[in-house]
Amino acid sequence: MLRGYYEGRYRAQHYFAAQAEYRFPLVWRFGGAVFGAMGEVATTLKTVSADRLRAAGGGGLRFLMDSDEHINLRLDFAVTDHSDFDFYLNLLESF
Repeated sequence: MLRGYYEGRYRAQHYFAAQAEYRFPLVWRFGGAVFGAMGEVATTLKTVSADRLRAAGGGGLRFLMDSDEHINLRLDFAVTDHSDFDFYLNLLESF
């Protein structure tokens, strides 16, 4: 869920995360998106701490491949609060 952190980097019994994304039209079939997320893992609910929250954010381009079905090709760039970064190429939106 936190783009920029590879899946499975942080593992525990409890996972808490929130993510927001804003999409907007650019030109022709192209659109853009900006996003941000925060999350934490903890072994017990008592050990949950705001001090250990991890943050990630970034932006991306969208290309509308099929306007009837709203199928987008997505290219995202994400960076974390630890200066890690990643690119993502996906088909379809998550919501």
